[in-house]
This record gives sequence, structure tokens and C-alpha cells, in this order.
Amino acid sequence: MRPLRVFLVEDQPLIRDQLTATLEELAPATVCAWSQGQDEAQAWIAAHGADCDLLILDLSLRQGRGMPLIAVGLRAGLQVAVFSNHGDPATRRRCLALGADAVFDKSREIDALVHWCSRQAVAAPWRERRPRRPHWIRPFLSA
Repeated sequence: MRPLRVFLVEDQPLIRDQLTATLEELAPATVCAWSQGQDEAQAWIAAHGADCDLLILDLSLRQGRGMPLIAVGLRAGLQVAVFSNHGDPATRRRCLALGADAVFDKSREIDALVHWCSRQAVAAPWRERRPRRPHWIRPFLSA
């Protein structure tokens, strides 16, 4: 089983470094790149989205917002996991409605994120760059 290739969008260096170390140690995952802001993340996904499997993003960024990156990741064929301090039910519902595959609260659900990533790595055969969302939801995601 090859490790998940993760693109991480997180603006706090300490959290980014700890999450990278945790994923690489406990889940079959490799953080192949990271970004601190929305514009930088969009540019990286446009240029290198085919080089990774999973986008893990925070909703609050130093530059821009994380929520629009859900649609960017989906258009690139990536799985999308939100890892944020905004874990309230309304935000979870909104992220899932936008197409996120999973939403985790930073303060309470790091173990759940690692477990979820491990399950995604085991399910690796889905990674053949197939469209992941039905055609009728795409106009909603690009809005």
C-alpha cells in the first residue's frame, strides 16, 4: 500500500509541523506540499493537483479563506478533509454540502483524522482520477 499524498493548507507553522509529523508517523501518508493561504493553495492545486490524493485544509487562513478551496480540490479530483477550529454543526453541514469528504475539529478530533486517513489509504484503488461528484452538483460547487 502506497502512502496517501497530502497537500496541507494550514497557516500556523506549529500546527502544520505537528500535523505533518503525526500523519507521516501514524497514517500511511506523506505531506508532499503545504500552503499558508488561499491564492497560493489554488495555484499549487492547479499546477500539481495530479501529484496528490488528499487535500487537508483549515477554514481560517492568514490570506483568504479555506471554504472555497473545497471546490478547487474537488475539481482537481482530490479527496477533501477539513481540519479546523470551526467544528460547530452548522459549519460541518456547510462543508459537507460543498462536497468535503470529512470534517474534523482541530481541538478534539486529531485521532479521528489520522484514522480516516488510514482508511483512505487502504481504499487506494479509487484514486484513478475519476469524477467524484454527480454532474448535477458541479454548478453548485463552482458558485
